[in-house]
Amino acid sequence: MTFAPADGAKREQAYPYQSAEWKKWYAPMRNTVESNNKSLKDGRFAALDDTERRPRRGWAAMLVVLAMLMAATNVRKITSWTARRQQMNSDTAAPAKPQRARRREVTRGYSLLDREEQAQAPPPSA
Repeated sequence: MTFAPADGAKREQAYPYQSAEWKKWYAPMRNTVESNNKSLKDGRFAALDDTERRPRRGWAAMLVVLAMLMAATNVRKITSWTARRQQMNSDTAAPAKPQRARRREVTRGYSLLDREEQAQAPPPSA
């Protein structure tokens, strides 16, 4: 469909294109949409743009996958927001993460070389 400039199609918008009012109205909505698209395509979580991670055939199966990915992304965003909000509202600082035991500490005593009396012993003769 084509409109001639005389029909006034350019001026029939609520706000003139690219004006301050237009940017104030449309910029937040566009940013929200682009943020959601970025979250859905994030390779660490949803990876909607990676065809190898969603090998489905048919539009119905893809629609179900898309709905599940969108729901999972929304849940992840909500839990992240809630955690940040609780951390901001807490009176005390967040407790430090417990330091994970090193592998050599966890496996101490499982090797013959870990036993002091046998560590310096000569190898058994054949």
